[in-house]
Amino acid sequence: MFISPNCGHLKDFVFYWRRMIVVKSRPFSDILRLAQSGDRQAQNEILLQYMDLINRNCFIDGAFDEDCRQYIMLRIVKQLPRFKGEKKIL
Repeated sequence: MFISPNCGHLKDFVFYWRRMIVVKSRPFSDILRLAQSGDRQAQNEILLQYMDLINRNCFIDGAFDEDCRQYIMLRIVKQLPRFKGEKKIL
């Protein structure tokens, strides 16, 4: 499945990711609540926090797959409103 890199959310994310902006001044629960309400900066902060884990799961037949990474990031953002935080992620 190909996810267009022109998707608005991904463009915002790539901007933050390339500049390696990591904001850890707020508790994760606050960032999660904001992300669940649609705050793109908070969503980007969550994606950045888990980027190493996302990247480790994007190898197909031994090669890194950018489409896979985009798909995972979109699924995370789409599922954030449903996440209740009752179970550990890792």
